[in-house]
Amino acid sequence: GEYVTSVVLTLASSAPDATFYYTFDGTTPAEESAGSRDPQGLVYTGPLTITSTSNLRVSALKPGLQVQTIDLPVALRAATPTMDPPSNLGQGALPSPVTVSLSSSTPGANIFYSAGGGALQAYAGPFLVLSNLNVTAVARKEGLSDSDVASSAYQLVVGAPVISPNGSVVFQDSVTLSISSRSTQAQILWSICSVEDFAVTSNKTVGEIFMTPTDRCYPFCQGVCTGGGSTEGAACLDEDDIFVTCRGGDRCQVSYRLVRLCDPLQWPSGARLFTGPITINSTYFGTNTVVSAVARQEGLEDSRVVSTTFHLRASLPNIHASSALDPATGVPLLNSGGGEGLLVAPAVLSFTHAAVGATILYTLDGTEPSLADNPTSTRLFVTGEGSFIALNSSVTVTATVLAGFLQPSGVTSRTVEVQLAPPAVAASAVFAEGGAQQPLAYPIVHPVQGRVSSSDLWWADDMQVAVYASLTHNMQSDHGGLTVLYKVEEGIRAWSDSGVLYNDSEVGMSLQQLQSQGWLTWVEGSTPTFQFTANATLHTIAVLPGVRNSPVASTPIYVRGRCPAGHVSVDGIWPCSPCGVDTFKQIPCNNEWA
Repeated sequence: GEYVTSVVLTLASSAPDATFYYTFDGTTPAEESAGSRDPQGLVYTGPLTITSTSNLRVSALKPGLQVQTIDLPVALRAATPTMDPPSNLGQGALPSPVTVSLSSSTPGANIFYSAGGGALQAYAGPFLVLSNLNVTAVARKEGLSDSDVASSAYQLVVGAPVISPNGSVVFQDSVTLSISSRSTQAQILWSICSVEDFAVTSNKTVGEIFMTPTDRCYPFCQGVCTGGGSTEGAACLDEDDIFVTCRGGDRCQVSYRLVRLCDPLQWPSGARLFTGPITINSTYFGTNTVVSAVARQEGLEDSRVVSTTFHLRASLPNIHASSALDPATGVPLLNSGGGEGLLVAPAVLSFTHAAVGATILYTLDGTEPSLADNPTSTRLFVTGEGSFIALNSSVTVTATVLAGFLQPSGVTSRTVEVQLAPPAVAASAVFAEGGAQQPLAYPIVHPVQGRVSSSDLWWADDMQVAVYASLTHNMQSDHGGLTVLYKVEEGIRAWSDSGVLYNDSEVGMSLQQLQSQGWLTWVEGSTPTFQFTANATLHTIAVLPGVRNSPVASTPIYVRGRCPAGHVSVDGIWPCSPCGVDTFKQIPCNNEWA
């Protein structure tokens, strides 16, 4: 008989105690002649496992009985290959490509296969089937007949597109998406629509949704149709045309969407070919946008339509606040001596946002900005280079963003606290009777022994006879309500590294309170300016109603000529003292340099 791969034979005889001899090549295993017996074959001792086609001949010997010989031809063939996956003909299409694996239960068998009717080729491992075709395969092994031919017919459909990201979150400002298919040879067609959602209960019909004659809607399936124009139990989504005419007789447990705008308008005939990433933002569709895609490959059934909804929201605006800008440098002024986190008035307020064409609404009183609900306090910020708002007082800034097709951003707030800068002191000195005024550096580092500022210019004969000072303020020309006050105190207060001491003891006092404590009003351009002929401290403060006062700035004014003979200034600042060596210049102390 014919067997697959191998067969196990057991020999038996009706004559008890008979001995069996056998051969595989058809020769006689035992002969009897001239009254003698001559066994030449192999002695049978148990079941025989045969793994190749053989001409088995068996002889039975028993004393007293005639030798009996029979032929048992054994035909073996290789096991028919199996295919994974098996044929799916009539069972629903598989997404392309399909990876097919072949195997045979015959150890050591070689498998040869043909795809689509081509020539047989040796199977070396799993291979891809990209289109509808038949795969045939046969197993072969030396000593065995070829296996039966295995055949599988594969019916494929283009792999459904995958839209990434999947739209499961709300995106900020924009989202860039890509579309791919496992069917690498397929083309992907896509469309994008802006839609409006309408919830429809199972007790309502599609026709009960109000629509204009030009509106079309399609079902966002969460259930199945229950009657009317559709087949009972059929999916509500028509996959051949996702923008179907709403059928008034259908009762569907779904949500319907009203299509407001599509690009392109025709689907799928006008769908676009996907060639690269798609960016949805404030100027291109934006929030509540449905991206639909289908994959298409010649010779295959189109993939199912895949749709993903994207929701986009404008991100919060960025609120920027800095101290007033120095007119000379354009750099924010330092709040010298001011409280931590306080900005120099007028503070510079501005907003930025990433979305193109964003509209920023803001208020300065902490209320939520809204042109509809809060028109009195709500203001519109126009973005652009150089756009800013000047803040003369502390405020709570609240802002939101309206950006094209995006959902409005949430609301963000920031408290901006401002403080007046202390008045600036400009000083000059006269070094000789009748001489011209020469500017001093600020903070003021006064001459010592005729030395001007920090230069190495020394004066051997001239002496400093007077220091003149005037006051200015960064807001004085813009705000008529600003008042600069001063006090002059004899002698020098404690020295600091900057040359000026600051304190906040009077930041909360009114103009009247300060004037009642002896503060005098400085009038801009007043003549003459302060004139000092002896060491003094000049105290200054700036006041503007509704704004935190500046800190009090105490500026030391040093007025001194050369030290007398036998005296030096130890560090160039303190008064003269007797000496043996001029420690300031590191030279012997004498009349020439003393």
